[in-house]
Amino acid sequence: MTDISYEAKPVWRAYWPSILLGIATLIFSIGPFFILWAVFDRRLKRYTVKEQKAEACQGIFRKTSKSIELENLQSVELTRTAKQKLLGIGNLTLTAKESIGTEIIFADISKPAALKKQLDQFISNSGD
Repeated sequence: MTDISYEAKPVWRAYWPSILLGIATLIFSIGPFFILWAVFDRRLKRYTVKEQKAEACQGIFRKTSKSIELENLQSVELTRTAKQKLLGIGNLTLTAKESIGTEIIFADISKPAALKKQLDQFISNSGD
């Protein structure tokens, strides 16, 4: 007589409908929170360059604002991650001449190279 020994569990393939349903439920139950975060985060931030001043504002109830007079602008640096390059966005860091450590970051803005070019031109014209 032959002794037969066998042990197994159901294969994962058999559970694909349950797994798919679970993933969909998780995405749809948490997804709106990510969308709301993106909407509110975007509404909380505003970057402006006008009237000889660059300014970054953030917040609704407790607003934080950093500004640099354009005549005090020393340098403008453009940085882009691979993801930002694909999306056509980037970060500009504006640094002031006189105040050590004063810098403003315009994060995830569209057409950052165009704004950098304008600000660099302003810096070179004001140095003449």
